Amino acid sequence: MKTCIICGSISIKISEAKFPGYIEGTFYEIFCCHDCNSSFIDPDKIDKTIYEKIYSFPDLIRYDRYYKYAMEIRTKKDPLKYLSQIESVYFPVYKNITEKNQKILEVGCSYGYLTYAINQSGNSATGIDISAKAIDFAKQHFGNNYLNISVEEFAAKYDEKYDMIISTEVIEHLENPVLLLEQLKGLLSNNGKIILTTPNKDFASKKFTWLTDSPPVHVTWLSKKSFIKIAAKLGFKIEFTSYKNYYPSEENRLFKYLYAKISKETIHILSKNGKPLIHQVSKSRELLKKIIWTIMYKFMLIRVVSNFFYNVTIEKDITLGIILQKKP
Repeated sequence: MKTCIICGSISIKISEAKFPGYIEGTFYEIFCCHDCNSSFIDPDKIDKTIYEKIYSFPDLIRYDRYYKYAMEIRTKKDPLKYLSQIESVYFPVYKNITEKNQKILEVGCSYGYLTYAINQSGNSATGIDISAKAIDFAKQHFGNNYLNISVEEFAAKYDEKYDMIISTEVIEHLENPVLLLEQLKGLLSNNGKIILTTPNKDFASKKFTWLTDSPPVHVTWLSKKSFIKIAAKLGFKIEFTSYKNYYPSEENRLFKYLYAKISKETIHILSKNGKPLIHQVSKSRELLKKIIWTIMYKFMLIRVVSNFFYNVTIEKDITLGIILQKKP
C-alpha cells in the first residue's frame, strides 16, 4: 500500500486520477494525505531531466521571471530588499537575514541571483544546484560561489557548517522532502536556521486538487500542517513567516488571493520533444488580462489599499515561509 511521502501515513486517497502534466500527453495521479494535508504525485514518476529543458528556455512561461531577476539584480542598490519587494518568495529570506558575516548556503540557487544578493548584504553565501545550465549561468554572471551538485553529494564531500541554509521554491520539486531536511540539519551550526519557501496549499480553495506547477516539476503541494509533522519527526523548532506587514512593490495580494479562489485552466507547457508549446489566447482576452493587470498591479494607490485591506483581514500568503531550527 502506498504511504504519504511526508508523514508516512496510510490515510491517503487519490484526489485526481488524470491530472495534466508539464509535458504534452502526460498525466499523473494526485494523492492527498488526510493526516498532514499534503498533496503529492508518485515520486517514482519523476523525470529529473526536465530541469535542463526548463533552463534551456529563459523565457519559458512561469520561469521567465527568474531570468528577469538575474538580469536586473546587479543594477539594484539593495538587491536583497529589491527581491523581497518584488515577490513574496524572498520576503522570509530578507526578514531573517538581520546580521552580517554569516556563513550561508543556498540550496537550489537556480540562476544565482539570490546568492549574489545575500553576498551583497555583507554575508558569505554559496549556491548549489543540480542544473549544470543554471550553475554555468550563475558563474558567468555572479562569480565562482556556485557548485553543480546535489545536497546529498555536497554533504558527503564537504565538512561544512552553516549559520543559515536557504531554499526558496525547491522542496516541492523533490521526491523525498523529509530526507532533504534531515541532510540540511546535518549542515547546520548549533544555532543555525533553515529558511524555506514553498507554494502554500492553505492559500487555495479546497476544491482544487493541485494549484501549483504541473507535475512532475512540482512533486508536492504542502501546507502548514505538513511542515509541523516534518518538524516533529526531525526534531526542529518551527515558525512560520508572518506576512501581516508585507507590502510588495509589484504584487496585489488581494487580487492574487481572489484569483486563486476561481478555477484555473491546467495546461501542458512543453511538447513531447521538449520544446515550449505556444498556447493560443484570443486577442480580446489577452488585452483584458493586460488591462486588469495594469489596474491592479501598476496603480500604486489601488495596490497599496488592496494590500492593506488584505493584510488586515486575511494575512496568509500564496507563499508559505518556514523557519526551522535545531532543538537544544
